[in-house]
Amino acid sequence: MKLIRLRTENRLLRQRIDYLEQESSALADRLIKGQVNLAQEAENCMSISHELHKLRDINSDAHRRLEEAYDTIRELSCKKNDGCIDTATQVDDTSMIEHIHALQQELIETHVREADNENSIRDLKQRIQVFVH
Repeated sequence: MKLIRLRTENRLLRQRIDYLEQESSALADRLIKGQVNLAQEAENCMSISHELHKLRDINSDAHRRLEEAYDTIRELSCKKNDGCIDTATQVDDTSMIEHIHALQQELIETHVREADNENSIRDLKQRIQVFVH
């Protein structure tokens, strides 16, 4: 009778060990997947950070070119009228105005891309925090 009870107890313990090993394996798999996802998110975050840096450089360059265009307009206004006129004077040169509009549009598009990238970075940081905690 004692032998039957011990065999039953042994069988139950083996079943429990098998169950715990399966659970441990499943948890290890989840941990590995979480770490892989975290690494991918970190890589994406770095990529977006580099892209944001490039966009900021483009934005700075577009802003600089816009300022140069304004300076050119002021110089042309002074030359055209044989004297310097108030900087608020409108210029009739349509090609210069078109150039200014193109630069302004480029600046707006750069700001939009920068805002989108900042939102993406913020979202990725939140997702990373979820994995960390």
